[in-house]
Amino acid sequence: MSAFRASLLLLLGACLPAAELVIRDVGVSLGTAPSEFSYDIDNSAGSRSGDDSFDTMFELEGTGRYSFAGTGESWGLVAGGGLAVQRAGYAQGGGWLATEVRGSLGVGWAVNDRLTLIGEGVFGIGIATLHIDGGDAFPESRLSGRVLAPGARAVALWTFSEQWYGSLSAGMTQTRGTLSGDGSDLTLTSTGFTGAIGIVWRFSARPALLE
Repeated sequence: MSAFRASLLLLLGACLPAAELVIRDVGVSLGTAPSEFSYDIDNSAGSRSGDDSFDTMFELEGTGRYSFAGTGESWGLVAGGGLAVQRAGYAQGGGWLATEVRGSLGVGWAVNDRLTLIGEGVFGIGIATLHIDGGDAFPESRLSGRVLAPGARAVALWTFSEQWYGSLSAGMTQTRGTLSGDGSDLTLTSTGFTGAIGIVWRFSARPALLE
């Protein structure tokens, strides 16, 4: 074999993915969710629709993920689940509080020993409360009910050590709440971008076939 061919093969071999996808993680992240929403409300005064937005919005999420890639594979199925708390508020008082149980399913790719990328679909179901503080002009109102939140997101995991990672995620979500209280029925729908940053701990480094 000529020196040129040998050098070319060595170069091509160096470009092949050598990282192995092993995700056995639990983590926590802090981020944001869409603050604008549309609503439909029915009460004794009639029915009406409109648009509104919260002045502040943040989300705290705890997530666990597990990959099903075989030994030596850089691609594989990734499943996850967790709990998220979403809090939004108005400057004059009152706001939105939702607690969701979430599940996710997607595909992970170990780009190299440092970087892992995940694309996943996410579905959340939970309960929510909307508190409206009318001040001196209107009576205070509280509504509560169920919330559903399907979405999709991309997640990047960057390794700091053998067990610790940083995470960065971005995606789209739609939150739909069906609430009632104080003589009113409310449907609230919010669609838009999400983003979060977090810290992740890998509790095992063994591939699925070795467990």
